[in-house]
Amino acid sequence: MKKKLLNSMRALLVAAGLCAGATSAWAGETTTLYERGVSTDWSSADISTTGNYVWGGNAEITTKGYPYVSGNGGRISSMTLVPSNNVILTVDAVWNTGGDGNNATNYTYFRIGNNLEFQAHTTSQVGNVVINGTSYVITNACKKDVNRTDDEWTIHAVINTASMEVTTLTLTGKNGGTKNATYTLAAPASLGESATFNTMTFGTHREKYSPYCGLISLSVMQETQDIATANYTINYKEGGVTVKTVSGTDVAVGTTISVLSSFYEGGKKYITDDGQVSSLTVAAGGSTLDVNVTEAPKYTCTVNLKAGDVLLASINEDVYSGESTTIYYHKAYEKDGKWYFSNANGSAPGYGVTFSDVVEAQNADITTFGLSNDVIYFADAEDLTIGGGSWAANGAYLNWRSNGMAKRLAANSYIYTSTIAAGVYDVTLWARNQRSAGDGTEGIALYLRDGEGNLTDLGVSFPGWARGGYEDAKTATITIPDDGKSYSIVINNNTQYTSNLELDYMFVKNTAVSATIPSSGFGTIASGYALDCSKLPQGVKAYKVTAVTSEAVTLAEVTEAVAAGTGLILNGAAGDYSIPVAATGATLSDNKLHGAVEATLLADGSFYILQNGKFCKVSGATTEADRTMPAGKAYLLATDVPANARSLNFEFGDEATGISAVAREVNDGEYYNLQGQRVSAPKKGLYIVNGKKVVVK
Repeated sequence: MKKKLLNSMRALLVAAGLCAGATSAWAGETTTLYERGVSTDWSSADISTTGNYVWGGNAEITTKGYPYVSGNGGRISSMTLVPSNNVILTVDAVWNTGGDGNNATNYTYFRIGNNLEFQAHTTSQVGNVVINGTSYVITNACKKDVNRTDDEWTIHAVINTASMEVTTLTLTGKNGGTKNATYTLAAPASLGESATFNTMTFGTHREKYSPYCGLISLSVMQETQDIATANYTINYKEGGVTVKTVSGTDVAVGTTISVLSSFYEGGKKYITDDGQVSSLTVAAGGSTLDVNVTEAPKYTCTVNLKAGDVLLASINEDVYSGESTTIYYHKAYEKDGKWYFSNANGSAPGYGVTFSDVVEAQNADITTFGLSNDVIYFADAEDLTIGGGSWAANGAYLNWRSNGMAKRLAANSYIYTSTIAAGVYDVTLWARNQRSAGDGTEGIALYLRDGEGNLTDLGVSFPGWARGGYEDAKTATITIPDDGKSYSIVINNNTQYTSNLELDYMFVKNTAVSATIPSSGFGTIASGYALDCSKLPQGVKAYKVTAVTSEAVTLAEVTEAVAAGTGLILNGAAGDYSIPVAATGATLSDNKLHGAVEATLLADGSFYILQNGKFCKVSGATTEADRTMPAGKAYLLATDVPANARSLNFEFGDEATGISAVAREVNDGEYYNLQGQRVSAPKKGLYIVNGKKVVVK
């Protein structure tokens, strides 16, 4: 009877305007919003994907009898509450902090609303209480490798949702001894104007391995308050036009709402004009405030990518005053048909330039690029085409990657390049694979894809890629046939497990064979690949031997691709060279040279080798080593040489100059190089003297 009378009196006061606000329940009334694990047991009905007061996400009711999250990856479970406005919430929880999987970057957490969180780091043995973005560290809070049922934190929090603050907060651990978490809030702390209170969440933040945690019990109670409320509106205007409105309903009278000093709206940044008030105080009956704003100034930040004096590219970005940005660039750039690569590697700082607190135009020159010979194709992962399967969901990709990102190719999926011409190529991938057997039974395989979408397995794979950690480069040699079809290179993730290939970039370069020209200016070469003599390094020429006499061999220049195994003579300045490889080549039927693709044991006196610019017969060899032709070299068989010959000079057959001569040492006359320039002090090499080509040794 008494309560009915009080309620009637309250209704009359509100109607008379003597009470500024109304509540959904009598002030001071306490209601239990949620309780499990205290007097009510947990059950499978508490786990669902939708609805209020049920736990969605990854939680499972385990044999422990309460919700638990664990597994290889971040796990989370959240429950939605429906509290009344302007109430006092009392939250009591017993949280099994679990473990972080022995990884210092992992942690487990329990969160109330959006701005009050508790974190446990068992590897570093610390805890954190995070209030509105400010973290308070609890030292000696956890035991390492603690048993999953032994580390429990008891949390008691009282939150005034009207004033947006936590008024009481205590935390105590169960372990005891020196590793016992404890925390007490010294004074009420603001949770911020954007604080919400309608969710409870627990879960794991995972960078690697498998953290875990559980919620043993949870009780949430609300107590109503007799709070006068009103609405407010803040209009932010540029030139009299409203660009943003911030409003609130049923806000406690007397609450101070801060004016935004800057904000983004519609892709633009605005700043509050000088002389504007900094806050609004909510008054009875409601409050409205207009604030004048102006779009913030922008400044241009530029990254210039250079290889010496060659400008490869310039990347510009307009940045609002006071903001920071990172401009990312690629590992490689093409300029005038040539590829230039940065010598930065796959770790921080990688391929990006950060401009901080920009208040003026800024420039940065990146000079780490250099010419990379023989590269014919480059692509970042995001530029490749998905052909079968799918890209995996994006993860937390570190910004040191080329162009600031990578892509994750799901298991049993493939991607492919644009069309690449016939040839022999080295294909390099910069990536990592989460899981691989490492025994050749699975991994990343290379295929060819023709214009009709048909795949051909090249029999090339990259098994055993490192799981986790930094990326690594792997290279394989493939052949694209010259059969009239167009082909793309396919990267096929054929792992047996649900494992993603994290691909940063790839590039393709012409396969090359190493060759050395000695001080005489002449050397030999042979390869298991076809050699492309039309693309020899500058200053290098290739020759075949077309005839042999008792005094000399006749050389004819080769300017086309030759078949694998062909023996050739190389002429040029002394040094090491890369000789390009071709998919196929011509067979030189008139060539007397033989190629040793592999080390070849020959009979004593049966062959001639090139030595000091002459072919000399090998005779009197007493060991197998002396009679073995090294791999990658060419020789003459004695059966192709007249019986009385011991050493053979070079005789050049008709060339474009029409000059033919026997190579011999000369000491008189005028010397000219092959470009017709007079040489006063000739060194070793080819010259024209008295209208003839000669070799100076």
